[in-house]
Amino acid sequence: MAAVRFTPLFFILFSTLCFSQSDEEALIKLKKSFIGGNLDNWVLGSGACERKWVGVMCSGDNVTGLHLADMQLTGEVDIQALLQIRGLKAISLINNSFTGDIPDLHKLTNLRAIYLSKNKFSGSIPDNYFDKMGLLKKVWLDDNQFSGRIPDSLCRLPNLMELHLELNQFSGQIPPLIYPAMVRDLNLSKNNLEGEIPEGYMQFNATSFEGNPGLCGSILGKECENGDNKSGQKQESTSSPSEGIDRSGSGSNSKVLAISIGSVVAVVFLVIIVVLARKRRREDEFSILSKEPVKEEVLPVKVPEAESTTRRKPSESSRRSRSSKKGSSHGGNSGVTDLVMVNEEKGEFGMQDLMKAAAEVLGNGGLGSAYKAVMSNGLAVVVKRMKEMNRLGKEAFDVEMRRLGKLRHPKILTPLADFAFQPMANPNLINQGLFAYKSPEYVRSQQISAKSDVYCLGIVILEIITGKFPAQYLNNAKGGIDIVQWVQTSIADNQVEDLIDPEISHGSNSIDQMVKLLRIGAGCTESNPDKRLGMKEVIGKINEVNV
Repeated sequence: MAAVRFTPLFFILFSTLCFSQSDEEALIKLKKSFIGGNLDNWVLGSGACERKWVGVMCSGDNVTGLHLADMQLTGEVDIQALLQIRGLKAISLINNSFTGDIPDLHKLTNLRAIYLSKNKFSGSIPDNYFDKMGLLKKVWLDDNQFSGRIPDSLCRLPNLMELHLELNQFSGQIPPLIYPAMVRDLNLSKNNLEGEIPEGYMQFNATSFEGNPGLCGSILGKECENGDNKSGQKQESTSSPSEGIDRSGSGSNSKVLAISIGSVVAVVFLVIIVVLARKRRREDEFSILSKEPVKEEVLPVKVPEAESTTRRKPSESSRRSRSSKKGSSHGGNSGVTDLVMVNEEKGEFGMQDLMKAAAEVLGNGGLGSAYKAVMSNGLAVVVKRMKEMNRLGKEAFDVEMRRLGKLRHPKILTPLADFAFQPMANPNLINQGLFAYKSPEYVRSQQISAKSDVYCLGIVILEIITGKFPAQYLNNAKGGIDIVQWVQTSIADNQVEDLIDPEISHGSNSIDQMVKLLRIGAGCTESNPDKRLGMKEVIGKINEVNV
């Protein structure tokens, strides 16, 4: 029996040792393919994770990432060596001197992030290069010498969130994004791209496309012209008199055609005005959550324990749904799909119930306003109205709703409906509404992480203890107090007690507790994320303070 128990344990230990040793051997093999660089502590047998080899990121004893930026590396990238590192999720070779074609990183199908910025890679990238990299989220190929078309497979990645291709020589038209709602950070500037910017890119601003003289579209404020029409007009103007006589008949036809086209354009313009007017009217109604009756196109649905709410049979509801879709001027986006329920515990309710609810404004933020709506049965919900929404299809919206609806935690209010701010909000407003986008690391390098959440918590702690309005909430620090700098300076000058809001200090014992919380807040707002407290550490320290 002892032998039976010993064998599995030995197998587990032996397997772990083998995997760790395999990662080390792969890293040594990779090191041999490089020229230059400071990788002196990459010594076989010393423990890549235990001794923290330079640029090696680990989870336990397994290598998960390689951060080899700014190491003056050149030579080759040994893909066979990287294939041996089974847990590898990210690789960064930023700001080195690698040349030639893009490495065969497409063979590493488990990668989540690729950073090849600021090298000298060149040549075109095969169109199917990213076909098998469905887990890829971040692709940074900027500041190289890549040429040719942007691979279609890159724009088909289902989880792509960040794409940087600026400062290259990519040419041709921009491929359409298959999952535009997922992409939150994009830059295609300073290439040789041409043609009209596809519709899926409309959530980004002009800076993402500047430096491409051949591009056109509403984002750039540049209409796309038909080169054939221009050349035809030029040829007609330089024709001989005899040719003009021969074309007199066609000239009258052209006038008729021009009048017809003008009429069609006028009709389309009027339709657009009507649609926008109806959309604005519905937005205004929602913004105030008025008690006025809603049009019949909004489907009344049931609310638990509410006798006054209309209840309908499934067949009748389905008929009303179909007729509503047919009569909607939004091309299918009728009131039925305006609210997606993700929680069955509270029952179902629709836009009509919200419109009839008693509402009060809870607050206004960069992304929109929040309202507390109390319905006729006493059910209270918080409704967030977004100022500008990203162009998100119904399927992607449903996915976000179902994901949020599965959240269950005693410290988190159950969401009835939400808007998944990150992928759905207009990117131009995200940095105003989501405070993580004001953290020092995002300001410096446009990167956010779990430590950005810690920074946000720190700002809230400092705001509560000092009673001051932080300038960090505002754009360009116009107004308020730079609360982080103020607290850090006062701590350095040993004047911590002067920071505490007099309204919350009651006795010496209370002041001691406030001082402890202030120091926790200061630790959360360190400008260097590596020196910042971890979230678990913050929770532990707060629990130690007997408030």
